[in-house]
Amino acid sequence: MVSDCQPGSDPCPGQSCDEEGDQCLDLCDAVGSFSCRDHAAAGRLCLDLGTNDGIEPRSGGIDELEIDLTDAVSFGGGVSVTCVNAVDVSAGVSGTSVDGNTVTVSFSPGLPGQDACTVELDCGALVCVRGVDGDLNLDGETNTTDTSQVKLRFDQDAGTAGPQWDFDCSGVVNTTDFSQIKLRFGNAAPACP
Repeated sequence: MVSDCQPGSDPCPGQSCDEEGDQCLDLCDAVGSFSCRDHAAAGRLCLDLGTNDGIEPRSGGIDELEIDLTDAVSFGGGVSVTCVNAVDVSAGVSGTSVDGNTVTVSFSPGLPGQDACTVELDCGALVCVRGVDGDLNLDGETNTTDTSQVKLRFDQDAGTAGPQWDFDCSGVVNTTDFSQIKLRFGNAAPACP
């Protein structure tokens, strides 16, 4: 723990500081990531995946990932992706953009489901995310608990219920989500390396 951390000065030369000013951070550390999807009338909704082992449960997986950095100034646009079960998915990176300290990476096709993928930016920041279709309660496996919990949210819009409960991204949680989740029982993904 450091005290009175000031970006670029002792005790954090060449680094930045956390919001509380008590921890030195590399200039390009990932501090969060979000999988974003369009949910029809509910609009674009993002699911917080953190920086390690976060789960994207919605149909279609991760096709847009926002990565929050301590400082995006050293990001040059390069992205590499390594998945546990897939061969090379770096070719699926279809674009990047920067807004402040948030880098948005687009994938086409989306990152593979039932897998753990490490996304590394050319400035050294990395996050590891998992795709588990139908695992709406984010516990690592699609099972009856997911269908039971989605029933509690029937007729809620995706913004009110939370984006993970609108499996098909229709904008509303309903019986279609319930039925599609049942077809995916047993889905799971390996833990991030």
